[in-house]
Order: sequence, then structure tokens, then C-alpha cells
Amino acid sequence: MVKALTQRYWIGLCCLALTALPVGAWAWWSRASAAPQAAAARSVSFEVAPGTSASEIGQALERAGLIRSTTAWKLRSRWLMLQEPQAGFQAGVYHLSPTQPLNGIADKIWTGDVVQASLTIPEGWNLRRMARYFEREGYFKAEDFLKAATQVPYDRYPWLPAKLPI
Repeated sequence: MVKALTQRYWIGLCCLALTALPVGAWAWWSRASAAPQAAAARSVSFEVAPGTSASEIGQALERAGLIRSTTAWKLRSRWLMLQEPQAGFQAGVYHLSPTQPLNGIADKIWTGDVVQASLTIPEGWNLRRMARYFEREGYFKAEDFLKAATQVPYDRYPWLPAKLPI
């Protein structure tokens, strides 16, 4: 009789553990992947540099207050990598909100849903005028633009004149 009670005790304990583990895991995931802030919060500009690892992205997101758990981020990252092994997180600048859940943020960075801006350069503008315009609009510094724009790969475009007007 004691042996039968002991067996029932262990069977009941195993059943309880098998039920409690998934429920506990689901409760943890629900809290860890939820948005850190429930109230309406401002959108944050978040940059992912080329070559940044998934782990580094998660740490930066947690420091910025955009996700609750880097462990949950790593799990979501691994899941995405299993689903699409040839893809990965995309570099760029993103507008993210602390009210977004982890899955939404991860999917946005995975698909490369970056901030985009369109502009039109009027015909006839020279490089200096473009540089001033870009700096005034906050895109980048005028001297950075001029430096990049004047580095012409003549080996790839031999038909271009040697001295392009600035």
C-alpha cells in the first residue's frame, strides 16, 4: 500500500511538472516579449550598424528601453534564423517605440523596414549647393558629402572626364 502511494505521488509530481513547465515558460515569454511601456511613448531613432551581431542589437535595444530581455531577444533571433537561415538583421536606421512588443521590433529589423526619406535635387545644382542643402536638412555634414561625392572610381567609369566640376 505504501509502495502504491509512493508511485502515485511520483506520477502526480511528474504530471504536475510536465504541466507547470510549459505554463511557466509561456508566462515568462509573455512578460519578456511584451512592450516595456504600456503608455504612449515617443518613437526612438535606433541605428543598426553593418556587421552588428544579433546579440549586440539585443543589448543595445535593452539599454535604449525598447525591449525587456536580451534572453528573449536571443530566443526570437534564433527562431528567425531557423526560419530563414539565408537572411539576417538588416543595417539601417529604424523608428521604434517602447510600446512595440519584442516580436514587432525583431521583425522590423529582420525585414529591413528602415526610415526612408525622398528628396529631389533641382536640375543645375552643383555639388557645393547640394552639400549645403543636405547639411541644412540634417542629413549629413557638407564636407562629408563633398568628400564622398568627389571620390570617383575612374577605373569603373573611364568615360567620365578627369576633373568633374564641383
